[in-house]
Amino acid sequence: MTCLIYRIASAPLRESVQAIKINAGRQKDLEDCAILLPNTKIRTRKQTQQLLDRYILPSGQQQNAERIENALNQLFGREA
Repeated sequence: MTCLIYRIASAPLRESVQAIKINAGRQKDLEDCAILLPNTKIRTRKQTQQLLDRYILPSGQQQNAERIENALNQLFGREA
């Protein structure tokens, strides 16, 4: 099932790892994301959502919607 969630192809490694870690939503992954984010061009929730859209299939995002939302809240704060 997991193999259907990700779009790996020839993705830039740093970006695809970031998307996979946000999708997983585990505390360790979010700690890694906090370290990785400054080394990317990603600065906003919107850019992060675009990254997820690029590398995580819609079914994977839907399946992990709560984890993704929690990850985005932790990394960028809650949306107003």
